[in-house]
Amino acid sequence: MPKTKTFALYLVKNDVKSFDDLFTETANDRLKRGDAIVKDSTDLGKTARAFIFDNIPQSPKWLADLNDVFTGLPNIKNKSSSAIVAFEHGSRIFLIPFAHGWQYIDNTKIEMDFGLRVVIAER
Repeated sequence: MPKTKTFALYLVKNDVKSFDDLFTETANDRLKRGDAIVKDSTDLGKTARAFIFDNIPQSPKWLADLNDVFTGLPNIKNKSSSAIVAFEHGSRIFLIPFAHGWQYIDNTKIEMDFGLRVVIAER
């Protein structure tokens, strides 16, 4: 049986016309610093752009607490990279976040009830 993948799909509000207007201040700061990878494609919708937010491996904050109690723990590192794919279909922009990429989306720019409307329309 083929493996099924599921994605969260966000609909951007109708008055937002640019991929540059979709993100939180934190995401915009990272984009301005060049601390993200941006790639364009025409293979998804009219145009698509991937915003990839890579992170530096760091010890998790809780590891210090465990090291206070236990000896010989490994020096583990976490790297929480994420991405958002924005694409234009018809006259609208849609977003697909990967990992915690949803945290970089400005919630004031998306249709909050879009998923609910899609589910109700399918019934």
